[in-house]
Amino acid sequence: MGPKKQAKVFKAVTKGKSHKLKSLLKGVPQNAIDPDSGLGLLHTAVAYNQQACLQQLLHLGLNPNMRDNKNQTPLHVAAKNGYVEMCEQLLAIRGIEASILDNEGRTPLIVSVYYEQTPVFEILIKHFLVDISVRDMDKNTVLHVAAKLGKYIYIPKLVAAGAPINSQNIQGDTPLHIAASSGISRSVQILIAKGADVSIKNDRGQTAKDIAIASGHANLFAPPPRSQPAPGAPLAPPRAKLTRKRSNSVVFGDTMIISAPTNVFIPTYQTPGSSQAVYIISPRSGNPKPLAPQVLKPIKPTSPNFTRSS
Repeated sequence: MGPKKQAKVFKAVTKGKSHKLKSLLKGVPQNAIDPDSGLGLLHTAVAYNQQACLQQLLHLGLNPNMRDNKNQTPLHVAAKNGYVEMCEQLLAIRGIEASILDNEGRTPLIVSVYYEQTPVFEILIKHFLVDISVRDMDKNTVLHVAAKLGKYIYIPKLVAAGAPINSQNIQGDTPLHIAASSGISRSVQILIAKGADVSIKNDRGQTAKDIAIASGHANLFAPPPRSQPAPGAPLAPPRAKLTRKRSNSVVFGDTMIISAPTNVFIPTYQTPGSSQAVYIISPRSGNPKPLAPQVLKPIKPTSPNFTRSS
């Protein structure tokens, strides 16, 4: 077989000429690699999104798990490019292996995280053939990769799918250690919220917090500051403190009426001819709501319509 004939096969695939593949493949090995792209025939069909060529090549008996010069399968290529239909087509093939590691230790699922191909990620993470606990040569899981790259949008879904949140790699680092080292605050927050163990130490005796401090990211584990009002924003009124010495309260049905000195609350409404501010307080919320002066009458705790509160 000459290089020209092999080049014709790859060119036919890139152009989508599926009807010519059967004749062109005679004498061409199934594991042929394009010297220019480094891709196999199936990889090329996927890379150029030629579904008809992919179907024809599979029908002619090409192995769906064949590797290219990077040790990637066609599913890796589909995941990298975000080709949803290609992924679904490949996963439907009998004998497909969905968790093969390439030369960089990436499975197709890890590739989808790396390139932020969310639709493909959603398909792979739910497929029964995808092993979410696969580790690379350094024993990193897909959760380690997401934490390192700051792809925190995938962390909750990975944990929900069963990714081990406290798994340790070859150096004893958990995904939380990796996130702390990278300084990605959102990743750290999500991992802790999802149950990451902050007390685990790596092989160097460091917790995630120790790594954050050593990496100049001590603020990752600092308590969140109290919320401050925006500059120029009006201050909220102080919460009322009701005491027996400074207020009189009566209960009428399910409503408590408080009569207190005006310095206890903001003196917005007053009873006519009185220095007392009158409020209705909901028994559950406790938030003071003033009554308009025109509807108020002097309160007499001894009135038969009211019962003095205890």
